[in-house]
Amino acid sequence: SLVDKVLYRGKVKGKNCFVIYRKDIHNDIVPNKEIGKELSLALLNQIFQDFIGEETIEDLKVASTRIGKQFSIARISLGVGKSSTLLYQNKAMVTAPYNPYPMEDFLFPKEKPFAVFYREVGKKENKKYASDMAENGIYTSLLFRVRGKEGEGFYRIDSRRERVFTEEEIFLFQTAANLYTLKESQK
Repeated sequence: SLVDKVLYRGKVKGKNCFVIYRKDIHNDIVPNKEIGKELSLALLNQIFQDFIGEETIEDLKVASTRIGKQFSIARISLGVGKSSTLLYQNKAMVTAPYNPYPMEDFLFPKEKPFAVFYREVGKKENKKYASDMAENGIYTSLLFRVRGKEGEGFYRIDSRRERVFTEEEIFLFQTAANLYTLKESQK
């Protein structure tokens, strides 16, 4: 619900703070699309089918486009080693520049397979990344660890609004990232 999202925004900002909900301030929080179990399973099945092809990057592009359209994501990219690939970009992002980010720029907790960055919070934790997010009109980034032939990297999902990703979204993105890593390890 909207209240849960506002409460979560306070939690993300850290200890010793609170968020007072005001419609004029928080009208940018749009509830995420909730998907039913049947649709979630159908989408998961489709993602597995997307990875049957011969080209890993092309397979990931197809899966990313499918997920990006379903959840109204602004942009999805992959960065492994020194290379970065734009996998999906919605029509509203066509005018925004795509700047690849080196892996070192991210503060990944070692014990977690993914990390969420909020631009406002990032101003304290990772100023360079928060600045790049602001330049690109990105408010929230979700990053998953991947491993390719060139080394470790990330599967990055960008949103042009501040949002809390649902468990279904995280699960589907993590599945695509894991399938990429699995397929790359078999080459």
